Amino acid sequence: MRELEYINLSAKYADALEELELSVFSTINPTDLYDAAELTQLAMTFPEGNFVVLDGDRPIGMGLGILMDFDFEHTQHALSDIGGVEHHDPSAPWYYGTDISVYPEYRGRGIGRQLYELRKDCVRRLDKAGIVAGGVLPGYADHIDAMSAQEYIDKVVAGELRDPTLTFQLENGFEARGVIENYLDDPSVGNNSVLIVWENPHHNPRPNPTLPELSLRPSTACWARWSPIRKNRSASIQYGATPRSAPGLWSPGCGRQAPQPGPKTTTPSKRCASWWPGTSA
Repeated sequence: MRELEYINLSAKYADALEELELSVFSTINPTDLYDAAELTQLAMTFPEGNFVVLDGDRPIGMGLGILMDFDFEHTQHALSDIGGVEHHDPSAPWYYGTDISVYPEYRGRGIGRQLYELRKDCVRRLDKAGIVAGGVLPGYADHIDAMSAQEYIDKVVAGELRDPTLTFQLENGFEARGVIENYLDDPSVGNNSVLIVWENPHHNPRPNPTLPELSLRPSTACWARWSPIRKNRSASIQYGATPRSAPGLWSPGCGRQAPQPGPKTTTPSKRCASWWPGTSA
């Protein structure tokens, strides 16, 4: 069994990653998933916050997201309302997780957990407030005629039921903060999702934060230290050890000169106006 490699998102894998997502999310309308053009644009915009898992040269998993504002007073939204990479705002406080996909034959090897650790490491390094996402509820399909989506979520949180995705997210430090209705086009679960949140315990809020320009080379053999285009983004699936190191990722421990902060700016955060008056995630 070959060792898997974790790298930052690269446009060279866009076609293969589109195929991966279509395979993993077979019950979801493809218009709610990334296509190759959107993946290419995301790779050009925010590679340091997006991750690909390689078996040799074959992508077998990915974890994607963008930085956005999120209005916790108005949490109901559709995945398609999040918007695309044009809503990625480096000064925004939240990392919105748009996709975690892993081929079924690779599950159980800790890939999902490592992808979450990479996301958390990105959030800590950029000093963001945390991670927010709409998590899919694949297990709800077996209970949809017996209970509401919120009742199902409550039972999973209480440990009375186990969901392949939500249970994993809870075990990785996320909180379930209620059902998101009509989040994506997936009739098998009544189009429902769950709002999940991980708060960065080391976050130090400061006014008008300025982020460094991160210079990445997605496929370089640099060993890192471990410590969201328009229509849609597929919600997070996590399948299951503790990572030691991963090649191809920029980190302060890389050995290359760290990127230097850019000039200070007071430009206010962009906000997505498509699903509440002035914010997104």
